[in-house]
Parts: sequence; C-alpha cells; structure tokens
Amino acid sequence: MAGTVIQTPAASSDPNPIGTAYGVTPLAAGPTFPASTDTYAIYTRPTLAPTDVTYWVVSKSGTSILRVLNNTFQPVQTVNLGTSSTAAAMSPNGQRFLIITGNTLRIFDAATIQQLQIGNLDIGLAPTDVVISPDSKRAFIMDGLGQKVTAVDLATNTIIGTAGRSWASAAARSPLARTACSTSAHRPTTTRWSTR
Repeated sequence: MAGTVIQTPAASSDPNPIGTAYGVTPLAAGPTFPASTDTYAIYTRPTLAPTDVTYWVVSKSGTSILRVLNNTFQPVQTVNLGTSSTAAAMSPNGQRFLIITGNTLRIFDAATIQQLQIGNLDIGLAPTDVVISPDSKRAFIMDGLGQKVTAVDLATNTIIGTAGRSWASAAARSPLARTACSTSAHRPTTTRWSTR
C-alpha cells in the first residue's frame, strides 16, 4: 500500500489492541491489524510488485514481538522471539530484516520470514541500535554498555569486526553511503566509520 500512514495503539488496558492504516490521499481510515501497546516500529519490505509488500510490526515484549503482515495488513506470521527487543532494521534492498533481542542479533530472510543464521550472534552486553549500509552488505550494532560497535557481514551472517566506542548508543548512516556515525549519550561525541 504505497503512501500509507500507520497508527499504532496507545497504551491501554485493551486486551486486543489494534493498529490502523491510513491512505495518504485522502487521509481516511483503512484496514486495521493486530498490534501491541508497546509496538515501537513498523518496517516496510520494499518490493517491485505492490502485492509482495510486507509490513514488519515490532514490539518491545510479549509473545508477539514480531508480526509480519501482508499488503492488505492481514497477519502472515507471528514470531515469538522469547525475550524483549530493543532495535530492528530492514535492509534497503528488502532482503534482510534484523532485530536485536537481549544481547543477540537475529537475521531473517525478509521474503521467507525465516531466521537465517544458526544460533544467535552475540553482539555485546546491551546493544541499543542497528543500522544497515545502503548497499545492504553490512550491519553495525551499537553497544553502549560494552563500549563497542560490531560489524556484521549480511552475506555470510557473521561478525566481521568490532571497534571500541565509548557508550555507543545510537547510529545513523550518511546519505552518500560512505560513512556511518554513532553517538554517545554519556559523552557528547560522535564517531564516524566507513561502511565499505
């Protein structure tokens, strides 16, 4: 559904909260979908065919941390990850979905909704954010408590390196795809590194 605004539910005691999709023109309520009151992100898997679009709804905790919806917002699959999540990202090419649960990174094939790596990748003590390079080849995970940034090769689903970074807490990549940056909440600094 191109040009869609998605509203997630506010915190409430409703046992079956729902989200709502709105068409941008005109801004009218569209289909609803199951969600959680602690849903914090919704990612769209980009595809060439509008009927192949999927929406990845991510919540912090519960038995339905990850819900995948089809292009009409009908549930396709619910994934119980067993522990709370802190961050997620969809690769720009739409092939990989990454989610941080506890201190592990889980990598999914976005077309099949299957976890790719055998065993979970240990990415630090308390990872807080993940960014994916614009070419979809690498992911960078921030770990403030462990004071490091971990690089993961998304072709092999393996850790390819770490770099010390004092209190890395959030990340962003540059529009030109040459660098990524991490920021520190405890020390007012920004560090840049190459995404190549």
